[in-house]
Amino acid sequence: MKHQTALSFLRRVASPYAGDQRAYIVPALREFFTMKDFPLEALVAPNTTINYAISECLFRRASDFISTSSSFIAASASTDLNITLPISKYLSTPEQNIDIDRSMTLHNKGGSSFIGIGAAASIVARAFVEAPVRDTPIGIIGRGAAGILTFAYLKKMGFRNIAIYEKKHDLGIWAQPNVNRGTKNNPRTLNFNGDPALAQAAGDGTKDGIHVKNFLDLVSTNNIPGFHEAEKRVISVIEPGQLNHKIHFDDGTRSFPILINAAGTGKPRSYYDSTRMAYDGHSSGPSQAVRWQQAELSRDDMQGKRFLIVGLGNSAIEMIAQLNEGRRKGINVDYRVATHYPRDSIYNPETTVSSRGRPFRIFRDLSAPDLTGFQGDLDRSRYDYYRALTEDRIIYDVRGWNVVGHGASFECQKGKRQNYSYDRLYVLTGYEQSEAQLEQWGITSKVEDGKHVPQYEYDGEFVTRYGNRHKGYFGIGALMDAPHNRNAVVIPGMMFRLPDLAFSVIMRAIEWNIEQKKLT
Repeated sequence: MKHQTALSFLRRVASPYAGDQRAYIVPALREFFTMKDFPLEALVAPNTTINYAISECLFRRASDFISTSSSFIAASASTDLNITLPISKYLSTPEQNIDIDRSMTLHNKGGSSFIGIGAAASIVARAFVEAPVRDTPIGIIGRGAAGILTFAYLKKMGFRNIAIYEKKHDLGIWAQPNVNRGTKNNPRTLNFNGDPALAQAAGDGTKDGIHVKNFLDLVSTNNIPGFHEAEKRVISVIEPGQLNHKIHFDDGTRSFPILINAAGTGKPRSYYDSTRMAYDGHSSGPSQAVRWQQAELSRDDMQGKRFLIVGLGNSAIEMIAQLNEGRRKGINVDYRVATHYPRDSIYNPETTVSSRGRPFRIFRDLSAPDLTGFQGDLDRSRYDYYRALTEDRIIYDVRGWNVVGHGASFECQKGKRQNYSYDRLYVLTGYEQSEAQLEQWGITSKVEDGKHVPQYEYDGEFVTRYGNRHKGYFGIGALMDAPHNRNAVVIPGMMFRLPDLAFSVIMRAIEWNIEQKKLT
């Protein structure tokens, strides 16, 4: 097929530098659908038109684009227009993908379905695939939030031959009490495929994370009989190909033309991070450290104890909230929080400040959000932050740290050093998939911002280090976390990416069916 993977090609046309976006998008769509080997009848939409389905899929919501410019797309599908598109070659670079995200936000400015760049509050699967495309074998790895949303979305679009694999817990991290008993932090009410909505976070300290678990449970079972029957399998190796991807299990092998990796968060990041707080001790770090926030600390857990929290994100604020609540109840507990954020940022958490030649902002910005940032827009989290700040419990501007026994030493700006002895240590600096694990799954990565990042196109299709595409091998969710795709790990970010992935899945499924001579 002539197309590059779906919207990575089309969205680049709608760059913020292209003037009137629709003037460029329309010819791009015309070119896209002039492929003589693309049978348009394989994509239909119930109770509406093909034009409506395409535009809904591409742009995620209805607009005047539907009633004006798109009416001729299907009619022109059999005409070779030889249009020269006003774009450079799409190279799947982070810079290009950021441009595409910005253009999407600009196109939908004021749209109720959007939170901001890379995050959506509402999506509905409009397009619908007919036989034989709907019988294309599809494999999904992981039954956490990303796997569940992807499965349900593709099911809604008509795909019915989908296998989903999970090695541990259904619902992923949301099955764990230390997560679902915490605070949810979605700043907007989320609507998925018309299912009952997930209400926005109350922000009052309510332990409402269980609502996210219930939401995912509902999505996974609503109108999808048998969805809960995920296969519990351990995957040893993935061997990607071109519409032929092999999954090697301990007890056999299975191949899929379409494979979607939604494997999730991975393992805790290395203690050593030269871009933030370099750990000066042994590479394995202190053996007694906890690498995730602990839910429901008891009075005995806290009484007379000293806690050290390394990192200043949402996991840290969950711990701080518990410790502050314990102190409010009269429990004798002390704590410190160590972070690489500079002093000016610590004292101005709601603004972006420049330090050491780079920008810093602690509280997330909902106008152009990194929703994985500190949830300072929620009242209770903001209160707990400022309480820790005013009580001088934040050790800031940390460049390096080390631990001897139960004592930590922090090297700060201008050679200053602070020490703190503790009873319990929490290192809450995030998770990632290791380079070795990504290689085991056939995914090429490179280091960005101190971590290994999978290489992929805008729609989530993986590429090799030479820029070649693994046709039909996609990723979604926390696996795709990258500096240009921070929201990949949260549900609004997954919802934002799903239409792109789904549209490309349709394209690849059609291509595979043509190759198998099931579609002409």
